[in-house]
Amino acid sequence: MRRAPALLAIALAPTALSCIQFNADCSQPVADPSYTVTYLASPVPVDHTVVRTQESALGDRMTDAFLKALQDSGSPPDVAVDNAGDIRDLGLCVTRTELAKGPLTRAVLKDVIPFSDELVTVRVTVQELFHLLEHGVATLATPGNHPGGQFLQVSGLSYEVDCSKPAEQLSTVGGNLVRTQDGQRVRSITLASFEGEPNVTITRDEADSDAVGGDIVVALSSYLGGGGDKFIDLDGKTMTKANPERYTYTVLEAYLHALHATAGSPATLAVDPHHPRIVLKNCG
Repeated sequence: MRRAPALLAIALAPTALSCIQFNADCSQPVADPSYTVTYLASPVPVDHTVVRTQESALGDRMTDAFLKALQDSGSPPDVAVDNAGDIRDLGLCVTRTELAKGPLTRAVLKDVIPFSDELVTVRVTVQELFHLLEHGVATLATPGNHPGGQFLQVSGLSYEVDCSKPAEQLSTVGGNLVRTQDGQRVRSITLASFEGEPNVTITRDEADSDAVGGDIVVALSSYLGGGGDKFIDLDGKTMTKANPERYTYTVLEAYLHALHATAGSPATLAVDPHHPRIVLKNCG
């Protein structure tokens, strides 16, 4: 399954402003494109060479927004993940490596986050969570591979990766995509909280066990939940929709706006160096 924001014909939209007023489907104008979502204290990287290879500030806020949006639901998630391919440096009309310091408008944010999938939850086992993260890091430091959009930004967990270990291998067998080699790169996962217990760490040796005594509830986009970006462990999973329905772009916008930043007191969106969510070793 693949997504791509449709390109708007230049003949129909001769200026950058009119181009970025359209959403990912190029079917309806974005309401109030000059609306200020928030104010940024410093530039925020969106370059694909950053967001697809390491923890990113915008990826952190995206997944934080997923958790916050569903925290009062009937089945609140334990963790949230989002594929780095959701963050685009190549917009409909502008290529950018960062969100500039100062006011962040809806038009710019929508250009960087062009997709708005339904926000859902799925239940996974410890082994499946390892598989998801392994798939995310499979293209890191791998000769012949460009950084993959499947790299996972996360909230509610942290994980440690050693790229000197074997990467997951997928192959098409009998018309179906299957895992032909398990990855061994994700060495440990720490859940920020699980069933009231803080900082629950699961090592690689426990990956095949019921280490936490139950399923882990993951918040993610319906794109990922349906197996997009070759997340084969999610294909066919039961997805629980939020009630009322929520969408990934709109929960991010609401989360950023709720920071109540102003021009005089802008928001700092940065990776916390003291509490990293993704720790990489031997990954270049």
